[in-house]
Amino acid sequence: LKTLDSLTAFSRGGGKVVYFVTDPQCSYCQKAENVLKSLIDANIIKVKFILFPLPFHKGAKKQSISIICDNKGFAGLRSKYQSKNQCPAGKNKINKTIVFLRQKGIMATPTYIFSDGWYHSGILSKQALEHSLGIKQPLRIKKEPLTPSRH
Repeated sequence: LKTLDSLTAFSRGGGKVVYFVTDPQCSYCQKAENVLKSLIDANIIKVKFILFPLPFHKGAKKQSISIICDNKGFAGLRSKYQSKNQCPAGKNKINKTIVFLRQKGIMATPTYIFSDGWYHSGILSKQALEHSLGIKQPLRIKKEPLTPSRH
C-alpha cells in the first residue's frame, strides 16, 4: 500500500480508502468515476486515483503525465485535460506505475484496489463497491409528522 500511495496522482473525499486505477481515455473508467463521485461527494469514501494509461489508447500516457505535471486532479481527468507539459516527475510516476501494476498482474482499467490487498478489475455498482468496502448506508426512513388519530 505504501507503493500505491507513492503512485497516487491525486485523492478526493474522506472515509474508507479505495485506490482507483484509471486511464483518462477509458470509457468504462468514466462510468465507474460517476459512481465514485457520488460516494466522494457524500464523504463516504476517499479515492486515491492512480493513472495507468493503457498502451492501445493513443496519447493516454502523455495525457496522464500532463494531468500530474499541471496538478489538474479529478477535474483534469474528467475534462480530458492535456497539455504539452511532460515534466520529469510526471513521467517518472507514470512509468513506475506501469511497471508496478503490471508486476502485480493488473492489466486493465478500471481496477479498484482495496486496503486489504484485494483488487477487482471492471466496473462495480455503488452497492457492490459499498459491500466491498464494508460500508453500511443508513436506512432512509420517511418521516411524517405525528398527528392525532381521528376515531
